[in-house]
Amino acid sequence: MEISTRNLEGLPDVTRLRRLLQSMAILDAILMPEWQYRYYSFNAHWGQGEMMGSMINGSGDEFFALFNMHGVFLKGFDHEATAAAIPSQHFYRDLPAQFEPCAREPAFSPDDVTFGAFGT
Repeated sequence: MEISTRNLEGLPDVTRLRRLLQSMAILDAILMPEWQYRYYSFNAHWGQGEMMGSMINGSGDEFFALFNMHGVFLKGFDHEATAAAIPSQHFYRDLPAQFEPCAREPAFSPDDVTFGAFGT
């Protein structure tokens, strides 16, 4: 099954996605003790009632997943797919109110978007 912006059925549910990102960050920390060389990170205390997982590969590709009591906000950027980049105002237009702060979070590179999703 192909995962795309039109077909998100292949994505794991919120709990499985959170556990997967936590596991990837732990494995990355074991394999690469130096913080600056890791791809994956997970912050279980990102904000009040929030957790955040991310992947930054150092070549321009990245994604961020914010978990809160409402579900998950997922936003990513593929530097080789810049022609497919979504103008940020279009991506954030239908963003539910509980995820609106993500549209302004500098750590998420909010202007660089090629894919994203949100759900419960």
